[in-house]
Amino acid sequence: MISADGSTKTTESGFIVTQTIGQVSITGSSNDIIQGFQQPYWNVLISNSELVENIKINHYPNPVIDYLNFSFLNYITGSADLLIFDFSGRIILHENVKIEEGIAKVSLRSLPLGTFLVYLKNDKINYYTKIIKKWKYFYE
Repeated sequence: MISADGSTKTTESGFIVTQTIGQVSITGSSNDIIQGFQQPYWNVLISNSELVENIKINHYPNPVIDYLNFSFLNYITGSADLLIFDFSGRIILHENVKIEEGIAKVSLRSLPLGTFLVYLKNDKINYYTKIIKKWKYFYE
């Protein structure tokens, strides 16, 4: 069984095989074979997010339906570039968001369902996180 973080093995013939849960595809050159989505790379970006001046960021809700909110501690007003990437690394959304009274609200209504990497940046923020866009259920 492969965990969501994946695994890496070296075969007897010297091939290095890296696998994660994801689409069925094989890429690589020479002795490296990479299969599926390389989710651990996202984890590296997320864990290396940089904030200056004791700024703290929370995002909610996750999973998100329509709007993603960011709350900032020690950062009241300003703006930041928001980039949202899909699994293949394509930019799905790029916009400048306003931070007012320590809150930024972003509409994700146009975003398809799925899992995405979110990147929020300006001169004081270099913040990555992962979100899930889910379907809004209607009950009557």
